[in-house]
Amino acid sequence: MSADRPPRRRRLRTILAAAVAALTLAACGAEGPGEAAGADGTIDQLVVTTSSQTLDFAADTGVNGGINKAEVLVNTHGYLLQNANVPLESDPTAYRQDVFTFEGQLAESWEVSDDGLTYTFTLRDGILSHAGNELTADDVLWSYERKFATPTSTAISVLADIVTDPAEQFAKVDDRTFTITIPKASYGFDLLSILANSTAQIYDSTLLKQHATPEDPYAVTWSATNPQHGFGPYMVESVTPNEETVLVANPNWTLSELAVQRIVYRIVQDPATRANSVLLGDADIAEQLRPSDQQALAASEDVKLYTVDSNEMAIMPMVVNKAPFDNVLVRQAMAHAIPYDRIISDVYGGRATRRHSMLPENQPGYDGSGLSSYDHDPQRARELLAEAGHPDGVTFTLTIAAGIPDIEDTAVQIQTAAAEAGFTVEIETLPSPAFAEARANGTMQAFLQRDYSVVMAPLYQLSVWTQPDSRINWAKWEDPDYYAALDAATEIADPLSDEAGVRWNAAERVLTEQLPWVFVTGLQPSQAFSSSIAGYGWRSDNILSFRLMEPA
Repeated sequence: MSADRPPRRRRLRTILAAAVAALTLAACGAEGPGEAAGADGTIDQLVVTTSSQTLDFAADTGVNGGINKAEVLVNTHGYLLQNANVPLESDPTAYRQDVFTFEGQLAESWEVSDDGLTYTFTLRDGILSHAGNELTADDVLWSYERKFATPTSTAISVLADIVTDPAEQFAKVDDRTFTITIPKASYGFDLLSILANSTAQIYDSTLLKQHATPEDPYAVTWSATNPQHGFGPYMVESVTPNEETVLVANPNWTLSELAVQRIVYRIVQDPATRANSVLLGDADIAEQLRPSDQQALAASEDVKLYTVDSNEMAIMPMVVNKAPFDNVLVRQAMAHAIPYDRIISDVYGGRATRRHSMLPENQPGYDGSGLSSYDHDPQRARELLAEAGHPDGVTFTLTIAAGIPDIEDTAVQIQTAAAEAGFTVEIETLPSPAFAEARANGTMQAFLQRDYSVVMAPLYQLSVWTQPDSRINWAKWEDPDYYAALDAATEIADPLSDEAGVRWNAAERVLTEQLPWVFVTGLQPSQAFSSSIAGYGWRSDNILSFRLMEPA
């Protein structure tokens, strides 16, 4: 059993091979889900039905390959740190990240200087990449050199203020040791959180340097189609466009036991078909399911659904440099026009919760006092519109991306309810690439989307969508009082202390009063699992890690 797997009460029966093969999946391979699960607790093959497929396997290209790209990157790359895992109270065979606690992954240990500014990391000995090259401090320094030298890398904005110049802030001590120096002690928790998540993949620099060219000096383009450049638990074995992607266990991975030896992603566009694939035994896991399809699965003993207080939300950014949402009273009126309870009940079937602020209430030092809150109140919405100079109401376009059923249903609920509050809502649906481009450029009036902060450090969460001139400042909202409040909070060395909590609260008061976006609802995981699979883990990036999964 893996050292970083949470405590387990028991190991249940070995997986059974599926008896039924759905016609939609029949041509996708001879082996089925859970094939040849052994009595030794291994699974030769795990089948996952998913809606998207990435053909780009490099983290720094800026190419949005959907959830599949993010999931493949997490499972094929190694990270210096990881969040600790704790069992779910509802199911001791499953776990969730403790986003406030860290442990080493590629790094064996780390120390912090007395002033809290210098972090010294020691790498584990004998870690090999997919290509068989040993991990050294040079790989770490080169990885961050590449991230900051590649304009399409998201690491630059993710590490804003914390790391601005790796050449100055990263230093090699010896082959297994390096340091990172940060400007403020309060940035330390953010640094550790980022190193454990999202953009912090460490690359095999020995391999990538061999494929660098003057036109591609960091082999970014080369690595997009040559995925064996990481230190992670799995490797990409094959890709069949529009059909399947296959991952296999990395024989050089020594940091934990891998019960799952092979993962087959099968591309199934229809969410109901994905849901049925688990119910019928054609797949072990189905991803990106509609809440209604999850409800249909809930009664089956052969299927597992998980309820977790997730960080994922449905949010409605309102672009503040465009009418009508350039007026804060109109934004507040919109917040009172949304039928939150109806959305939770009718769209999500109860698999959602109310959210009133950005920071989670379980965060150490959290202070939620005095935050503006908005319940469904059409009369109050009309009063605010009148006060804003719109006694006859407001018309605007609410844009959504195609192919996200719960967001489509939520938009219709908002459209219907908002009419009573004085809003005429015209729903516009764009293909995902066009939606992403319009969102980044701020050309929409308002839009509805799923989103979350991968890094659960308070400064990161409160900054991720609010940095000036950022393409991910969705609402194009910049407020000097808000930035001043964040700066004041970063003067407290411990960002999770009660003293810091008071200052984060000051920033959230500005945020909830000025309201650049509405927190529509918090969301639950959108996957379904065969009951024969154990080891599900909720992560703050809301994707699946397979290295702890095993037969139930």
